[in-house]
Amino acid sequence: SRNFSRSEVMAPTMQLLYVLCSISFCIAQQPNININFADTFRGAGLQCGGGCAHHDNMDSKGKESMPTTPCNGDIPDETPPMKTSVEYNKEWGHGDTLGALNYLTPDITRQAASLVKTGQSFALGVLTSSKTPAWGTRHYQTWAKSIIEPPAGPTGTVAHDDYMRMHNGIGSQIDGLGHVGVNHEYYNKKKFPAVTDASVDDTGALIVETDGLEGGLDLLDVASLPPITTRGLIIDVAGYKGVTALDDGYVITVDDLKGALRKQGKCIRQGDVVLIHTGYAPIGDQDSTQFDPQRFMASEPGIGVNAANWLAKNKIVAVGADTWGLEQTTGTGGNKEERGLYEPHQILLAHNGVYILENMNVGPVLKAGIDECMFVLGVPRLAGSVQAIINPVCIA
Repeated sequence: SRNFSRSEVMAPTMQLLYVLCSISFCIAQQPNININFADTFRGAGLQCGGGCAHHDNMDSKGKESMPTTPCNGDIPDETPPMKTSVEYNKEWGHGDTLGALNYLTPDITRQAASLVKTGQSFALGVLTSSKTPAWGTRHYQTWAKSIIEPPAGPTGTVAHDDYMRMHNGIGSQIDGLGHVGVNHEYYNKKKFPAVTDASVDDTGALIVETDGLEGGLDLLDVASLPPITTRGLIIDVAGYKGVTALDDGYVITVDDLKGALRKQGKCIRQGDVVLIHTGYAPIGDQDSTQFDPQRFMASEPGIGVNAANWLAKNKIVAVGADTWGLEQTTGTGGNKEERGLYEPHQILLAHNGVYILENMNVGPVLKAGIDECMFVLGVPRLAGSVQAIINPVCIA
């Protein structure tokens, strides 16, 4: 026998690493394959050379591109304390009114645009009508009327106009930071007993009118929000649990979210919009054979307080689901955790400035084999609005 030199031992090893790195680089050019051997080597303390040296900064055409926002680290599953007041935001200061939208940057928007491979577009909003199931006494009515009648002019011009009477919190919607608070304190300790004038409508609901606007909120209204263009990430909890739809009262845990992400091979990144698939949506879809508005509003599966806290710690912009209220709850706000009334709403909106999206139609996106996309939303600019009916788009 003889002793092999270090160079004789290392040479075949380095050749193998070089070959594997080159394979990784070639695979990376295929838009539908997400294998990155280079990251594996780095995790083991090894560095690739040659063909994969610039893998992270190359686009599908081999051109230099910007680096991707890294995955968030392993954030622990912690039960948040029950808070009876709201603290000032330490990250963005006492005057901030945008909350988690501050995480959005031009770089994050550019990265989201790079997710568009085929150009497929999916509407995440559901049809809103007088049949749409809604919380409490919320309702939707619209009328059309002729405004040019009989036909006028040499070409017989006729026209319609329309008007509506409705609540903004119906159908697919965004909850602004002025929606749910804690003892009259809302995000960043903004207060609204500063209601200078108030009245009650015919259902007994409080109508808030504040100084500075025709009506509604003079702070934290959704009309003040900038466009939201970022990475949309769908977490398929129903798929992870091996069911078509979660049970009505199922509480989604942090382990469920982590498990689904592992199964999908995805991670949450700062600035994401996270959308949760429970499979519950068809019950509330008036065009579905499963449509049952009473059952849809009676109870729903959704996140609990730990999951709400964990999602907020991930520094996301917004979280939504294919349910009417995101969190596990009954139609009157009760929950299996026996915690505060709509406490996940408080954790997200009031304590962390994370927006909530409800009745998001994510099922068709998953059926197309897509779980991340460029999420685009321009919120209607209705002065003083607490919420807004929306139709965000998922572009893949």
